[in-house]
Amino acid sequence: MDDKLLQLYFEGRTTDEQSCAITAWLEADEANMKHYQQMCRLYELCFWQEEPKTVATTLKEKLGRRNIWWEVCKVAAVFLLGFALNYLMNPSGHQEKAVMQTIHVPAGQNAWLTLADSSKVWINAGSTLTFPNCFTKSARRVYLEGEAYFEVQENKEKPFIVSTK
Repeated sequence: MDDKLLQLYFEGRTTDEQSCAITAWLEADEANMKHYQQMCRLYELCFWQEEPKTVATTLKEKLGRRNIWWEVCKVAAVFLLGFALNYLMNPSGHQEKAVMQTIHVPAGQNAWLTLADSSKVWINAGSTLTFPNCFTKSARRVYLEGEAYFEVQENKEKPFIVSTK
């Protein structure tokens, strides 16, 4: 068998007829298989010894004739647009308006809920609790008519105040 034909076979560049001929040649004799294996090892050694082609290109080559400053400006514009939209949607110092909510528990039932500051409240039957959806900066105030049990999250800067009659 021609060694050049075996090399083409290793590279995957043989025709179907040539591949069949090589397969028949390998099956014909054990010495042929040994020769094939030796050639295969030589091919693999040569393959790994070749210098790799440089695939990486410089940034200048990637950009071609485009100006790098134009690319920097586009990235900066995206960031500025993001910051502007964030400011418009949530301006600094903007505090959500507190909306009061009321829960009334009918006779024979009880209820529990978690407030905006993660404090937990168990409300007894026949009781009403009025509370804001978010607490102000200075205090956490709720209004209670009836009975309730509170597990308050500790916060020394914002006292928790329960106003009752």
